[in-house]
Amino acid sequence: MANAIARVYVNDIEVGALPADQYDKIVNTVRANRRIYVVQAVNYCSVLWRFLTSSLRRVPILWFVMLVAAEVFAPSSVTNVIAVLRQATPALLNQQLCSLIWTGWLFSMVIHAVYIAFFSYPMGYVNEFEARISRHIRSLLEVPAEGTMMVIVSSAADK
Repeated sequence: MANAIARVYVNDIEVGALPADQYDKIVNTVRANRRIYVVQAVNYCSVLWRFLTSSLRRVPILWFVMLVAAEVFAPSSVTNVIAVLRQATPALLNQQLCSLIWTGWLFSMVIHAVYIAFFSYPMGYVNEFEARISRHIRSLLEVPAEGTMMVIVSSAADK
């Protein structure tokens, strides 16, 4: 791919170009840096932690809404549950409470995952490799603009 050119776009506006070999060298240098792998792993763990904690925080809200809905639409079922709870042993109550919490958390995680997938809820994920490549190319081309960067590699004849 002799005479290949990497055209750099920031926010869909071309801001410069550089030789494709130089772009490949920048990408390979960033990919060879082991610290970025560690930073990316920490980022994955923090996103997972935020997902688990935010879905756990929603469990009481979920069960409260379910209780209110049951009370409004089926009050006799709530009365039956209260009668069963009065006659249950403490061990059975504890077992059912644990089951209720785990089920609620699982249901909350599913709802939260669907919400993230369809409504692009920000969880703090950052692709550190692309960020470092972008930062290096911006400083090389002296581009002060922030935004999404896209690089298209093409031959010189494709102008």
